[in-house]
Amino acid sequence: MRTLARSVLAVVALAVAVVVGGPAPPAMACSCVASTDVEAAAASDAVFVATLVAVELPPPAEIMSSDDPATYTFAVTDVLKGDVAERQEVVSEVSGASCGLELPGEDPLLVFATATSSPISPQPGPGQYYASLCGGTRPLQPGEDLAALRPPPAPSPEEPAAPPATTTTTLATVEPVAPPSTTAVVAPPVESVAPPPTTATALVPVEPAATSPVAVVPEENADRTVAAVAASGLAGGVGILAAGALVATRRAAT
Repeated sequence: MRTLARSVLAVVALAVAVVVGGPAPPAMACSCVASTDVEAAAASDAVFVATLVAVELPPPAEIMSSDDPATYTFAVTDVLKGDVAERQEVVSEVSGASCGLELPGEDPLLVFATATSSPISPQPGPGQYYASLCGGTRPLQPGEDLAALRPPPAPSPEEPAAPPATTTTTLATVEPVAPPSTTAVVAPPVESVAPPPTTATALVPVEPAATSPVAVVPEENADRTVAAVAASGLAGGVGILAAGALVATRRAAT
């Protein structure tokens, strides 16, 4: 009977010790989903390398919880993301049983933190961040390359294109070219040539040749007329010819 009573008292004492402030349960009570550093950095508002310099635990109380807030102060040596102070405060659950931070001694740490937390977790104050056991915070390995955790550089604003280089051409002074000298060609005086003398030709008036009147005689008297003219010798041979022509004309007409 005494052994049973002692066993019951031991169980009650252990329960009271846990509720009042006994040792916290092991961190395995918190279940986390594994993630890579790159995934943890993408889900974080601040990523930095630092050393833990101070821890502020909640004041002792009759009833304590594993998710009570604790404040961790870090000396920051390198900022990979976010706006981080040289002395940065981070709040978390006091116990790993509620996914609070579990940090080793003074080794450099790679801290992943957010600006807000879930409603059931400690809320960061002004200038503080929140971190948890599942957020990816871990000890930093010597010589570890963290380039993949840095965000890509912001694109610089486009600079206006420089104007094309202008080449200054110095124009040589060109001396005016004197016009070619002009030589006056003086033509020798031309003597006027007198026109050849003109010979005045006097026109001698030609007296019209005297013509003998031709008498028109009837045809029946032509033969006798011709004979008379020939006999008389008027106008010589001309009269004879004229008389013959007249006779021939008359005959042709008849």
